[in-house]
Amino acid sequence: MLTVFLKILFKTLFFLKLDLFVYWLILKSGKSFYSSNDKKKCIVINRSIFQEDMKILEKKIKDVKFVYIHKLFFQAVYECYFNKKKISHNNFYLDKNTKKRKLLQKRYNKMLKYFKSKDFIFFASGNFNYVELFDLFKVSNQNNIKILIVFKEGFGVKKDNLINFFKKYSHFDFNIDLITFTNNLIKDCAVSYINFVNNKNSLVIGIPRLEGYIRNYKTTNLKLLYSSYPYDKINLASKFNKEDKDDIIKKIELMHLNFLKYAKKNNKLKFIIKTKNHIKYINYVNIIKKKYFNKYKFDNLIITNDNFNGKILDLADTVVSWGSTTILEALYCNKKVLVPKINEKIDADFNLTYKNEEEKKKLKNYYEYNSYHEFENSLDKEYEFNQPSLNDTIEQSIPNFNAGFKYNLNNFF
Repeated sequence: MLTVFLKILFKTLFFLKLDLFVYWLILKSGKSFYSSNDKKKCIVINRSIFQEDMKILEKKIKDVKFVYIHKLFFQAVYECYFNKKKISHNNFYLDKNTKKRKLLQKRYNKMLKYFKSKDFIFFASGNFNYVELFDLFKVSNQNNIKILIVFKEGFGVKKDNLINFFKKYSHFDFNIDLITFTNNLIKDCAVSYINFVNNKNSLVIGIPRLEGYIRNYKTTNLKLLYSSYPYDKINLASKFNKEDKDDIIKKIELMHLNFLKYAKKNNKLKFIIKTKNHIKYINYVNIIKKKYFNKYKFDNLIITNDNFNGKILDLADTVVSWGSTTILEALYCNKKVLVPKINEKIDADFNLTYKNEEEKKKLKNYYEYNSYHEFENSLDKEYEFNQPSLNDTIEQSIPNFNAGFKYNLNNFF
């Protein structure tokens, strides 16, 4: 809804030739977490998890001011020319879009000249596949504005799934100056399949946001469900048949249902369902809630896309999710973690958590379940944990894990 409002506002202001007011408004929307008086400035195209990575990196980069501007402002400019639902990465580069692309590039060019006049000479983003940024990055190349991608996806994902994903996003007509990855597997797949990624402009740095997490378990009586959106997961499951994909849809809905059912039964506990930012993710959860509990008012439940300034994991003692790196982060933080089983094929392919059964046995805070009965029993079990868990799947996949975190950006700034 906010993007629609901004698109209408921007279109009106562009028509009235008040372009500078639009660009001023975009910069004014930004937020800085740390003060800096240096002239070098970087616009961070903001998303919640990416923000937490950047805040850690920012602490180590003292001579740059970072301003966090939500991606929806750039999307609103893009949607003055294109309907994002109709023009995606799949058809953006078609010849029939050339005329509108030139108009969009002209608009971006004016915007970037305004940003440069305010000393913004860097962009940072958590991904490269947002269609609204394709021409923004292309025009950035032309204006000598450097682009940093701190790629936040792919940790724990198996090689075949990474390749299938990168093949969908393989050819672009812009370049980036530096892209970082969690581990070598992701980097090697990206170098092999994405035209602007090579060994010279890519680095492996691990997961910066882990450094900001608290690893000590404590009872908070708050249960957290990181909502999984099944249709996103199906995009990664391209090699599976319809029956397997239907299983994903069914079991993820049941995961939400089990969580809601337990919340209704335990009204003295607190519950949060955390979704991604887009309204479709919150709508998905609300549809399930209405389907099964239409007339029931949950006084102990919050459905939100808020990340609580990156501290949401600190609030909870238990985390429920599926197919998400948030499972690994919750294990790292020593939360009790519950994951639904889908079916044998899917579970084997989407298991991010452990390399083998021996490692699984060491994870005292990890539970898999098939039914509501198993879900409830796992949540009800007493959990005492006095020291950080060892998880080889996480720790062997993060560079310099035992030596401490290091973030060498090769003097990008």
